[in-house]
Amino acid sequence: MQEKLDSIGSLKKMVRTYKESKHSGLLSVKVDGNDYLVKIYFELGMIVGMSMGALKNESCLNELNKCKLVDATFIKNCKVPSFTTAGKVEINHKLEEFFGFSPVTGLPTPGKETHAINTSIEHLQQLEKDVTEILGPISKLLIDSIYAEIGYSHDKEMSPLLYSQLIDRLKRELPSEHQSVFAAKYTIEPMF
Repeated sequence: MQEKLDSIGSLKKMVRTYKESKHSGLLSVKVDGNDYLVKIYFELGMIVGMSMGALKNESCLNELNKCKLVDATFIKNCKVPSFTTAGKVEINHKLEEFFGFSPVTGLPTPGKETHAINTSIEHLQQLEKDVTEILGPISKLLIDSIYAEIGYSHDKEMSPLLYSQLIDRLKRELPSEHQSVFAAKYTIEPMF
């Protein structure tokens, strides 16, 4: 669906929507007087890359501030180009800073107890949804198999030890281009 844009602020609101809904895909933005679209790539809600013609990521951000935006269209599950595969987590931080977000990496904030939050039923349901978005219907069988192996039964919080085993196993099953984003989003550091 095409949506009208009138400023960088309206683009930021649109980006927030796709981030919060944890979408994967491409947000293409038409720019007045420019032959190239601004393309913003999402993977499970992370902004993993941005381009406009030959400009990539930070170079594209610098140019975006000078552009007059016309409209934008989001395409779900669009293949992310190869230039985004290296350093997805790092570029995510820079792009999110530009769009006014504090980076959401899934890592705990130092000094905060996170195991109860990160291993809750809701968190596991979101994890399952994200894995399904990457692997498709086979993910249900894979997740159930891993749960059986680690001794977890559905509908209860997971211990940090089991959670760590789950993440390690799932990460190995994902295509290599998704592993760093998944790890950054779902790995939790041990609490001391």
